[in-house]
Amino acid sequence: MRRVAPSNPQSNLYLLQSVLLTFRRRLTAPQVLKFASLLPPVARAIFVKNWDEREYTPKFSSENDLIEEVKDLRRDHNFADGHTIKGVTHILRRYMDEAKLDAALAEISEDAVAY
Repeated sequence: MRRVAPSNPQSNLYLLQSVLLTFRRRLTAPQVLKFASLLPPVARAIFVKNWDEREYTPKFSSENDLIEEVKDLRRDHNFADGHTIKGVTHILRRYMDEAKLDAALAEISEDAVAY
C-alpha cells in the first residue's frame, strides 16, 4: 500500500529537512556555506542546523540509496517516497536564484546537478 504524504506542515518540514541533510553530507565545508547562502532563510536554517563537517560523505550514492537515506530521518514520521527528492528540489528552486543555483551545483559535481 502506498503511503500518502500528509498536508501537515510538520511532516513537510521533515521531508525538506531530510532532503537537505542528505545533500549536505555530500558537500565540503566551503560548498555547504556557498549553497546555504543561496537558500531561502528558513531552508538555510534547517540546512545548517547541527552541521558537523565530519559527516562529509564524498560520493553521491545511487538514487535508491539516497532515497533510503532521506527516509531514515525520523523514519516513523517521514512520508518520503521515491519522488521526494525531486519534489522538494523542484519546490526549492521556485524560491532560489536559478542561475546562481545552477552555477553552484555545476561547481560541486554532476551528481549535485542531478540531485
